[in-house]
Amino acid sequence: MYRLEEIAEVSAGQGAPQGDSFYSEDGIPFVRAGSLDSLLNGGTLNDLEKIKPAVGKKEGLRLFPKGSVLFAKSGMSAMKDRVFVLPEDAFVVSHLAVIIPKKELDENFFRYWMSSFKPSSLIRDKSYPSIRLEDVSQIRFPKISREEQQKIAATLEQADTARQKRKQANQLTEQFLQSAFLEMFGDPVRNEKGWEVVTIEEVTKAIKDGPHVSPEYADSGIPILSARNIRPYELNLDDVKYVSEEKYAELTKMFKPQKGDVLLTKGGTTGFAKKVDFDWSFCIWVHVAALRPIDSRIHFGYLEAVLNSQFCYAQSQNLTKGIANRDLGLKRIAKIILPLPPLSLQKKFASLVAQTEKLRGKQRESERELENLFQSLMQRYFE
Repeated sequence: MYRLEEIAEVSAGQGAPQGDSFYSEDGIPFVRAGSLDSLLNGGTLNDLEKIKPAVGKKEGLRLFPKGSVLFAKSGMSAMKDRVFVLPEDAFVVSHLAVIIPKKELDENFFRYWMSSFKPSSLIRDKSYPSIRLEDVSQIRFPKISREEQQKIAATLEQADTARQKRKQANQLTEQFLQSAFLEMFGDPVRNEKGWEVVTIEEVTKAIKDGPHVSPEYADSGIPILSARNIRPYELNLDDVKYVSEEKYAELTKMFKPQKGDVLLTKGGTTGFAKKVDFDWSFCIWVHVAALRPIDSRIHFGYLEAVLNSQFCYAQSQNLTKGIANRDLGLKRIAKIILPLPPLSLQKKFASLVAQTEKLRGKQRESERELENLFQSLMQRYFE
């Protein structure tokens, strides 16, 4: 094994220039510690603040090359194990460690190897998370030929490419639903088709949320859904919590969510809707509201779709109060307005959504399989 310092330069970024005059709309991206999460979740360097090359040179900023590996070296961000590889040259803030591989390394192999690295393993004191560059320098790196590195990288590249293509296909399916909604109902903002406009309150029998105190959880039993379990058109049960049969009966004594309702996130992450098209028992926490449609006026599938439209989502964000504790109250949910086309057209769109969701289910299963394949390959080569 090599020590990392033998095959790469271990460095850190530099202090951020103070004052708006140093930054501009064009130039070289400046990567801050807080940028890593957005960059790893689909953001690009083009979204960041930029510094003109002449200004960076005057301030003594170092330009780090494409292929450099970044991760947070202090604060709670250092606990997240978020590793990012620069896709182009950039300036970097001092809170980030920067690893610059030497030319004899295969760039793709080094990128994948560093992506498997857990920076938090180097933290000595969890009460004050901090990673020392001298410890980073001593990380062990396998002594294998460049040819072998390239073989391993090529295998990982194939699995990674398949994984990314599946994610892109899933995004296109989501965009299809948005396009189909606009095609059938028009733009809700302009309402060029002249549909009746109503409030949520006018087309629902009830708008209820769950208990306002944390219940006693159980290892198994009845699922209790929170905001993290609900995404547009989707139910994510990966980290769902449970309550006992007795606690379930207590929590649903006044109101029991049921098939035909529409769930809407109202705390933390607000404005995501998922219809209840399943029969199993569940209850909801305070951060989720259950909307019970008046069946003769609105189809629950259409209600799900219109709440997930940009028109209603924008309203939910405007009606959400608070910064640290974001909340979309029930009375504010009732005020959300929406177009109300004929029930027959609502049902036609709901049928289209149901067919699309079957496809999305297969796509999600494929995505999980590809993700598991990629992670198993990473583990095989690097752990």
